[in-house]
Amino acid sequence: MCFFGGNSVMTQTIRIPLLKDHHSHPLFYSAFEQAISLESIKTQQAAADALLEFQSTQQAELTIAHGWRSNFYQWTTDELESLPPTAIFNVSLHSLVINDAGREILNARSREQRGPGSKP
Repeated sequence: MCFFGGNSVMTQTIRIPLLKDHHSHPLFYSAFEQAISLESIKTQQAAADALLEFQSTQQAELTIAHGWRSNFYQWTTDELESLPPTAIFNVSLHSLVINDAGREILNARSREQRGPGSKP
């Protein structure tokens, strides 16, 4: 099935039997307004350099990154732990990695929101 747009560009839609994916991630995208995009980065070293540069210009307690292409590179525990508090979302938004410093910040925020005496 082919469709023609107003600008005469042809796009093709392929139907895959039994595959239905009717969801989106609008809240994630709005949350990423202050985040760094790693979408165009193809190596772990370039991603680490971009994160460190971004973190040096921000005053955020936790750095959020999105667009990590796990098909191009992976993060080892040591590489991730060498960064300041960081959470990195995969380009699909279906997975993420977070270092221990980032996890501690999120756990502290969660405890604050639950209030004293509440169970984890």
